[in-house]
Amino acid sequence: MCIFITVIAKASDKELVSDILINAGCRAEVIDNPSLGKRISEDEIQFISTTGHCNCDTVLGYEPDSSSDKFAANIKKLKRKKWSQAKIDRYIVDQEKTAEKKENQKLARGGDSVEMWADIISTALDGGAQKLGLFFRMYSGLIVSENFEPTVRTVKFKDFEKREFRELKENEICYFR
Repeated sequence: MCIFITVIAKASDKELVSDILINAGCRAEVIDNPSLGKRISEDEIQFISTTGHCNCDTVLGYEPDSSSDKFAANIKKLKRKKWSQAKIDRYIVDQEKTAEKKENQKLARGGDSVEMWADIISTALDGGAQKLGLFFRMYSGLIVSENFEPTVRTVKFKDFEKREFRELKENEICYFR
């Protein structure tokens, strides 16, 4: 089971979107998943963007744990152990540095980034594309034949905050206009 990202665009924007994906270091292979095909227009095409084995390291739909959420339970335990506030603060800083280092290592391994997806979408829309869709799913079978029921949502890219890429939902086609 692996996550794969599909980019959806008008067929008339095929060359534009393909070039943008390739320039961003992504793959731009046209596929035809019937489940997605039922939810998109007949004049739209699907690109698989995966360059490696999968997109399991994607930032899409992945919100890193915030320090307050992640450490709340640990802080209570440390206080019960009579740790000083200064020692707890150092512990939190160390944990945040470790999390940031892991995130940077993930990006260095060729993972995507919020900035990469924002650039792909803004370049496509600025280049004349009417809309661009992003879809990601944890597939258990073949990408081109797995059955599922995707949902659809449309947003205005100019109103979309970069952090919201991390809040995208699996199995939801998110169109950007």
